[in-house]
This record gives sequence, C-alpha cells and structure tokens, in this order.
Amino acid sequence: MEVAQRPPFKPVRAQFVPSQQRGRDIAVYVFPDDHDLCYEWFYQLQMSDGLSLLYMCCGCKALKRRDRQTYSKPIPSCRILDGYFVSDPCNPRRPHYCEPRLTTKATARRLIIGKCNELRERAPDNRSAAHELNELLSKISSEEIGGFSAEERKTMVHQITNPSEYGRDNARRVIQRAQHKARQQVGRTGNIKRYMCIVCGQFREYPFGRRPPFHRHHVTILLAALIRFSDAEVNNAKNIYKTCKVNRKVMCKEHYLEAATALFSKMAASPRGARVKIDFNAFHVNEAMVDEGIVEQLNETSLSFEAEAKLTAKSVAFFLNDTIAYCVDKRDIKEGASSVVPVAELCGSESPNEYIVSQDAPGSQPTALAKTVDCGRTSPEKNLLTVLQKLCASNDESVDVQDMQTDADPISDDAVRSLLLFSQPPNSDYGPPPPPEPKKYSYTPRLPRKLQPLKDIPPTPWPERTFIVEGRQLLQLLRHCPGCGTDIESSGSSFKLSSETTTPIVDIFCKVCIQRNGESSQWRGRDDSLLAMRIKASPST
Repeated sequence: MEVAQRPPFKPVRAQFVPSQQRGRDIAVYVFPDDHDLCYEWFYQLQMSDGLSLLYMCCGCKALKRRDRQTYSKPIPSCRILDGYFVSDPCNPRRPHYCEPRLTTKATARRLIIGKCNELRERAPDNRSAAHELNELLSKISSEEIGGFSAEERKTMVHQITNPSEYGRDNARRVIQRAQHKARQQVGRTGNIKRYMCIVCGQFREYPFGRRPPFHRHHVTILLAALIRFSDAEVNNAKNIYKTCKVNRKVMCKEHYLEAATALFSKMAASPRGARVKIDFNAFHVNEAMVDEGIVEQLNETSLSFEAEAKLTAKSVAFFLNDTIAYCVDKRDIKEGASSVVPVAELCGSESPNEYIVSQDAPGSQPTALAKTVDCGRTSPEKNLLTVLQKLCASNDESVDVQDMQTDADPISDDAVRSLLLFSQPPNSDYGPPPPPEPKKYSYTPRLPRKLQPLKDIPPTPWPERTFIVEGRQLLQLLRHCPGCGTDIESSGSSFKLSSETTTPIVDIFCKVCIQRNGESSQWRGRDDSLLAMRIKASPST
C-alpha cells in the first residue's frame, strides 16, 4: 500500500497587520491554494538560533482563553525568518483546534483595529464616530486597497454594516470607545494632559512619551549613549539616574530613538554588526550583533554618573528590541513625514547625532540634557530607518528567500500586500537555520510524584509471581512496598538498585515491614528477559 507523502514546505511571505495591543504586528498566512482562508499569528519569542522568531496561532489562543478545560492542548506555533514562514502554518507540530478565518472578515477586522489605533495615537478632534466609519468604508470601496474583487469588497462592506454580524453599530461603538480613550487625556479645563520629560524638560502629550520598563539597564543604556555619542551633560545624567532609581519617570520616545540610532551607527563600523535587517516586524537584535567594544564604552561612560548595574551585550540587545517595538511610529515612516537627515550617515561625521534640519520645519528650543534633540518636530523613526538601510546596503551577500516559493501562485504578493497595508520584508542576509543537533537521551532514575497503590493484585504468594516490566516502569512499580503497600517516599523508606552480571537486584528497605517482621525484602531478576521477581527474606542489619 502506497502512502502519499506530503510535499516539502517552501517559505511563504508573511503579511503583517496592526495588532489590537498596539505592539508587534500580527503575521497573516494566506492559504496558497485558497486565498479566501487564512491563519493569524502573534509574536511570542525569539528562537535559540538568534534569527528566527516564534509565532503562535491567534484563533487557538482565543479558544483556549474561553474554555481551558475543553481546549487543553498546547497552542500551535510556527517560525518566521526575515518575514517568511519557514515552517508550515497549516500543519504545525502541534495541530490546530481552531477553524481558519475568512480573509475578508479578518481584513475588515484589522482595518477597524488600525483605525482605532490611529484614533488612540492622534490628538482628539470633534469628528463623530459615524464620520470615521464612513471614511473607512469609502477607503474599502476605493482603489487604495487592492487585491480584492468587487464581490469581495462588497462582502467586506456588508460585513461591517450588517448589525447581526458584528456590523455597523458594533463598529461604531468600537470607534467611539477609541475616541473616548483619546479624550481621557483631556482635563476638566479642556487642556490636554501633558507630562514633563525628565531628560529634556519639555511638556508634551502622553502619546509622545514612554515610561521606562522595570528593567534596570534601560535607563543606564539610554543615559550612557546620550553622554557618549550626543555630548550630554554628566551632572544632569547623574540627577536623572538617581531620580529614576526611586520612581520611573516618563521620557520622550525621541530620546530612546536617538540612543538606538547612535548605537546602530556604531554597530555599522564593527565587523559583527554589519548584518542587520530593517524589517520592523521580523526585526530582532541578537546579542551576537552587539560588539564588545560598544559594551565597554557604555560601561565606562556609566561610571561617570555612578551607575550600579553592569551592562552586557544581552542588555543592549534588549534595549534596542524594546525601543523598536514600542517607540517606532511605523505610520510616520510609511508617510515619509520627516524634516531631519542624519549628517553622520551622509557626510561621514563621527558624531551620530548631528542633523540637517529643513527650512520648512518649525523651530523649537534646545533640550536640557541632549542639546541636539528636537522632540517636537523631528522624526527619529526616519533617522533610524535611514541608518538601518545603509547598514543593509553595505552587505554584499544575500539570500533571496522569495525564489524558494512555489511558482504556481494564483495571486501576486503585491496585490495582497497592498490590501492589508502590510510591511515588505527585506532580502535575507542569512541562510536557512541549520538543523538541530540530535540530543543524547539521558535518564535519571527517580520516583514519580503522584502514583496510586497497586490494585487488583491476585492472591498469589510473592515468591511465585513473575512480572514483565520495562526499566522505567520498574520505578513506578516500586513506588509502594510490595509487602504492605506503604508509600516508600512518604514513609521515609528507601530501595537500592544493583546488578550481578546481567541479573537485576532490588533491595527494598520498608520501615513498616522491618518494624513488623524484622526483615527487608529483595527482588532478584533472571538472566533472561522475563525479569521474574522474587522476594528473598534477609536479616536486617
């Protein structure tokens, strides 16, 4: 009987859509043979190879969150390398227990999520929720979103406007809730609530700031990078560090981006940091990319403001990943709204924070700590993207993962990408990860924690019984004393495993049997494979 073998999986481009948590984007896998179905995946962690990222199924997670008793199996996962699925999302190692989602339904939902994220980030206005929803519907009907036929567009509009299918009323309530969250920043006097940045001393709106996480190295790396590469004042950095040790203060996102841009500029000159990718969805800095010289410079600079924590390459990589994940505004990068060009990248300057400001940009006052930072008008996201693009342009070797896809693809990637506002992953600078090395099996004998006593044992004397067990099952069999059934571990008893040539021997020292009969038990096996066990009374010593 011939069994049909499944063809090997070829990498497929991952499509990225906005996330409801406003963190890393959601990766979407559209079925190559049926573009009406798709799976959505959320980011979980970085794999041990330092290149591929682990994503987990959104549908299975939603089902497991609703009913953990019914859906008790682990959530399926897949790997993404440089924006491509390198493992089969339809047939993962852990099978799916959710149904694939309709592409039109998932697209409509993600468009509403993207609209709500935009409302949460921008300043509140007097536009109604119905006006925002009509604008979204007109966007779906226009040619701005491509890749769908007229029938599919009509289905998406009908899905949003149909009240029985999470329709217009529900979508309007979602948009109203997003507008309400944005208006919560407005005080009773009508003024927008602002915070004072502890670094530059300016008052700004809360969406432009970020409170540093509890990770103790974040503030140290930020201040050390600003002092080392931006000529910041040491005394101000010392006061900021002492204040942040007591209470976490809000800082402008531009300071994080300026420090990250400076570190990436230094990584461009190091031999280990020349292989950096610029896809913000598949981007992940590995500690191997951070040069040791950069870490030494940061540690040396941190001593000037009396920092206690010692920095490592892992902490620097964590700082860069956190900055890109939570401080980069991808919407501004896509629009290209920027009035700043880094001179260090264009003119070869040594200081990575020198900028050329266009004449049409509005003026602002210099900062207190980092004098060259302009939080109100610059676009550090564009500066960071420019630096990373130049890092990638310096690479000569590249592996085109797109050539590995199947030729029989009924719909082009450009059509699908233009539909869901996906980000385009770059060409890979790394080959496929090597196969994992086979692990040697090692087994440590130990008693299981919870095992019930042996039941239904025939009334045959112990010396006449024969047992056929495996080595692992032998430990479970010896969980309880064969004579009295006492738990060996809880009663403080013990047993000893030994052998004579090929004969296994088990000495059981049960305290209850010793106190009752004054003797211990011994099981001896045979030379053959039947493992016939016998009890031999021996005087206790």
